[in-house]
Amino acid sequence: MENIDAAFIQLPLSGFVQGVSKAREANLKGNTVMDLRLAYQINARMKIALVVSNILNVEYMTRPADMRPPRLSVIQFNYGF
Repeated sequence: MENIDAAFIQLPLSGFVQGVSKAREANLKGNTVMDLRLAYQINARMKIALVVSNILNVEYMTRPADMRPPRLSVIQFNYGF
């Protein structure tokens, strides 16, 4: 993110959404965010999968004041009828 609207860092919005400038300064180099999806087909009807979002558990913003979620791990089992 190179530029943001001045409204995010000036009053009145900055009074409600605090820390945008500080977070941008701390992350000027950018972030590395990795996800992982592994799946194994057990047979024609069954599949098991491991899905991990944000493996490195990085705090990052895709737009001002939109903190993305921390690491999330899910085990998924699919069975077709």
